[in-house]
Amino acid sequence: MLSNGHAGFGRRLGETHQQQCWQGAPSRPHFVLRLVVGDRKLMNDQVMHLAFMANAHGVSIRIIPASLGPHAAMRGSFMRMDYADDDDLPVVYAEHAGTSVFMDDTAVLEEHAAVLKRLDRTALDKGQSRWWLVNLASEYDQPGDDPHALGLPGMA
Repeated sequence: MLSNGHAGFGRRLGETHQQQCWQGAPSRPHFVLRLVVGDRKLMNDQVMHLAFMANAHGVSIRIIPASLGPHAAMRGSFMRMDYADDDDLPVVYAEHAGTSVFMDDTAVLEEHAAVLKRLDRTALDKGQSRWWLVNLASEYDQPGDDPHALGLPGMA
């Protein structure tokens, strides 16, 4: 559903980050943070990097605990781009197997806005999510032979 029916669509794609508000719903389940790549030290470093980045300007990392079950982000990843210029309509960008698409249909925009609102209500807040990441990193920082046998904080 690639659309370029609105004036300025191509121009909007080239605007700088400062002129845009991007909201996204990644489909990466947070348990991918449990997929051990490398060793415990590498995993600790990577998760701590996420925890530090969670404090960066313009960055919001929100965790949805697995204990809450299925959630709206499981439908697929997307990014909604709203622009500072009121004349430019929002756009939703989505990636799927083998393709990506930009959508500006009103019904699609409303549906994705509703998904973002549901995720906002479901996810841990920024502080809780950062705490979750720090606790996970500390699990990787503990001595042990089997990195796959770690318990997940807040995952029950």
